[in-house]
Amino acid sequence: MPHRGITVTNADDLTGLLRNDASFVECTFDGGSFAELSVDDLDLTNCSLQGADFSQLACSELRISRCDLRRADFYRADIKESHFTDSNCASARFQNAKLNLSRLIDGDFSLCSFDGASLFGADLTGSRFRAVSFGTTNIDGATVDRVSFVMASVAHKSFRKQRLTGVDFSEADLSGCDFTDAVFEDCRIENAIVSPETSFTGADLRGARLSNLRLDIARSRGAVISQTQAGGFLEDVYGVLVGEG
Repeated sequence: MPHRGITVTNADDLTGLLRNDASFVECTFDGGSFAELSVDDLDLTNCSLQGADFSQLACSELRISRCDLRRADFYRADIKESHFTDSNCASARFQNAKLNLSRLIDGDFSLCSFDGASLFGADLTGSRFRAVSFGTTNIDGATVDRVSFVMASVAHKSFRKQRLTGVDFSEADLSGCDFTDAVFEDCRIENAIVSPETSFTGADLRGARLSNLRLDIARSRGAVISQTQAGGFLEDVYGVLVGEG
């Protein structure tokens, strides 16, 4: 039977409880010290882990659902193929964590630190990464459907030949990003930062809401935009109004 409604504050107590069952429901781990914990299986549902220290956690089967992980610490955690579902992870620390092939679904990861972390092949569907810097994060092969990168830095990341659905890049730093031959569907790219190294070459932007996107600065040869988008671009950049006739 899963543990219910208990409070756990340290690694020794948690290890003892895990001998009976790896599942915890509506339990409290707030501010607990669980650094360097090594376990095979940990399943948390509707739990609170605010400020909990799971740095250097090693867990081969970690499942977290509908939990509060605000300011939790997963520094250098080895939690490949883990599941974070519908959880609030705002301001949590995932620096240098191994999250390869993990599922971070419908969660809030705003203001998190992913410096040096690996999200290779991870499924990030429906999650928010507001104001997160991915500068030293490996997100190669990640699924980003319905992801919010508002005010985030995804500079120099590659979305080459991807079909991007419901992604919000508003106010994001897209310097040096590679969107070559990408297809945008129901996306937003408003007031984003681009550089001469940003590439929209051959991209289909007709399914994106564009505002103040400086395609004249980025590489945009062969990019496809609609007539309405073209009119908006001319007005934003040059103050030219496109009339009918």
